Amino acid sequence: MLLALTAAEVAQAQSVETPDAERTNLLVNIPPGIDGGDALASSVAEALQARQPAVPVSVVREKPDDLAKRLGGDEKTAVLALVPSQRPVARVSNGASGNMTPMWLFKATAESLDATGTKWELAERVLTLYRLGWSADVPNVAPFLDAGIPALQIDGEAIPGSVVIAIADALPPTIPEQTDAHYLVFPWNGSYALIPEIALVVSTVVVSAIILFGIVFFSFLFGGKNEQRFKDFFRVWWIPVVFFAADLFALEASQALVSLFVRLRFGDAGAWVLLPKIAFAAKIAGAYFALMAVVAVNQFIELPEDGFMYGYIASVISFVDIFVFAGADFSLSFAFISAYVISFIAYHARRPWAQTLFFILLALPFAPYAAPLVSQDAGRAIRAMRSLYATNLPGNAAVAIFAMPFQLFATRIAHSTGHFGKRSGLRVPFRLILSFLLAGSAMATVLA
Repeated sequence: MLLALTAAEVAQAQSVETPDAERTNLLVNIPPGIDGGDALASSVAEALQARQPAVPVSVVREKPDDLAKRLGGDEKTAVLALVPSQRPVARVSNGASGNMTPMWLFKATAESLDATGTKWELAERVLTLYRLGWSADVPNVAPFLDAGIPALQIDGEAIPGSVVIAIADALPPTIPEQTDAHYLVFPWNGSYALIPEIALVVSTVVVSAIILFGIVFFSFLFGGKNEQRFKDFFRVWWIPVVFFAADLFALEASQALVSLFVRLRFGDAGAWVLLPKIAFAAKIAGAYFALMAVVAVNQFIELPEDGFMYGYIASVISFVDIFVFAGADFSLSFAFISAYVISFIAYHARRPWAQTLFFILLALPFAPYAAPLVSQDAGRAIRAMRSLYATNLPGNAAVAIFAMPFQLFATRIAHSTGHFGKRSGLRVPFRLILSFLLAGSAMATVLA
């Protein structure tokens, strides 16, 4: 049974009389040129002849691009793309090309599949990847969502006509004016649970208020060493500023250098799409070396002996990240709130092994977003890396501020083990040598 964490149903009461001119129309499109398409179209047509659902339903077989152009700005039509395939379990694609299927259409589809006993799964469980444009391509849905037309795709071996009728019956009489496209979906009791945008907003506000209370009162002001920590804070406040500036410079410089090497090899900087993973790895490796070169100057600076401050600042940056990235896509707030909770616990850890463990755990909320970066689908990998590799100054700034909590916690670990802070003599850090070797190897691979 599909659960939705919302107090109000999106659909209006079916008993309300709706003028035909405003009534929702469901357009079932079975793209031409697909094996089994004719049989599926006949099956759906027969089911519709046997029983007319609550809203008008039409079955067409047109190319998605042509159909989207023909529909234009139609505000009362929803599109259901049915694609026959060899999948024994129906697969639902509720997004494409940076856009999401509205929650009311996905909810009606999911409930109908459950009600008809049809086994199904999501093509992409991390829905934010749709909005980021990092998902696999869904060409049968993308043109409609780009045109502002609600659309969704079901592909599978057996899609009964009863599913189409059930979806049509579950649709609201009119297309809702408010479309929730920032919902989240989680597996629940054999189906999926929906978390709507309003729940994300409320939870983010409440959690943020609790976090601020904890930052200001408990973790800092009322600590047993509060006076000393105030002094330490004013001695290290510049560290996150330097890290951010160094990160941004390193990313910009490394991207420019990799682009130069790609141009030297292929004659066009845009040819990075021929080796996207290598180009991205070279950019990160080059940026890491540049950052290590900047960080190496810490051996000339007297820093506080209490490593608490580095973890504390890292947790504050994690809190700031919630708003920075939620502003880009609100559904990202869940991952960044989770990262903040981990960072809040982490900066209270004293032993290096515990700090290292929490450093690893800090990356867990973002693990699902790494899948497109290592995907065997070249198109998907390129779409993901385009926003990380071939980006602009604001894009690199976002990467820099995302990396800062990790850097600050790494700094705390290095401080705890005696590898960060002022030294009696000049030393070449091992991390600098390692980063140089990594960057050199990556850049050479680009040129090879």
